[in-house]
Amino acid sequence: MRKLGILLAVLMVVALLGCIGQEGSESIGGEGVVEEQPVEEHPMDTGEMMPSAEERPMDTMMSSPGQMGEKALSIYIPWSQKYVKVGGTVSIKMKISNNADTTQKFDIVPVSYEMPMYERTQIDPEWVSVSPSSVSLSPGESEVVEIIVSVPENVAEGYYSGTIAVRSSSYPEQLRYYSVYVYQPLEKEIVRTFEVGESVERILVIVEWNEYDGANENTEITLESPSGVVGGGEVKSVVSGWVGPDDYFNDNSQIRHTYKNLVNSPESGEWSIKVRCDIPSFNFRVIMNPSDEDISSW
Repeated sequence: MRKLGILLAVLMVVALLGCIGQEGSESIGGEGVVEEQPVEEHPMDTGEMMPSAEERPMDTMMSSPGQMGEKALSIYIPWSQKYVKVGGTVSIKMKISNNADTTQKFDIVPVSYEMPMYERTQIDPEWVSVSPSSVSLSPGESEVVEIIVSVPENVAEGYYSGTIAVRSSSYPEQLRYYSVYVYQPLEKEIVRTFEVGESVERILVIVEWNEYDGANENTEITLESPSGVVGGGEVKSVVSGWVGPDDYFNDNSQIRHTYKNLVNSPESGEWSIKVRCDIPSFNFRVIMNPSDEDISSW
């Protein structure tokens, strides 16, 4: 009886150990190895905010394809730098192409969605008009529409992003983004002074600015020596741009103006450059004893 009791006790211990082993294997996996689960880093863990597709500011610089129907519908806004004076108007071009096999009608509507991060820099749909605002395109046909942004007088300077919705009964709403820079012109005369030493044999004065909305029409540059106004000086204007297969319909020309005045045997003392303009900014430089290469390069 004693041997039988010992045998029963051993069998009970084995059975108990088997149950414990079975419970442990269920908690760590069939092979007895803990399976490492991939860790997905949450934006809040990194201190970064992850904006949605509608909230990404970089999407305002160029168009992005839609998630559905992109093969049958093409919407393109070429990248370009658009500047507009407070109270002024600027135009952006957008191309819509119907690549489907049937005629499609599209409505083009300026919209605005709640984006707390960019609320202050959104273009109000009330500032925007679209021409034409509705198009009917045959298979393979394209249409260029004009987005016209009229900026109010009380808007702060800075970059603003806008959203255009293209709507059709055949496709989900497609959103495209664009941006403009609103600037406040330099309304008062800007004066910068510099010293000319007795050893200076000649000076080269250069002022550069870009043309925005015909801003060069009211730009006046005056160079003054200690004795008074110095005459001479000339303005060189360079028009540049590019044309590509996708950008042919977009006017992306830029105008750069350069004022240059070379003064020989300048009077020593304090000189000044006076600029009166309605542009947002300008660059200037004064080269003492410029080389012939300096003079020719400007």
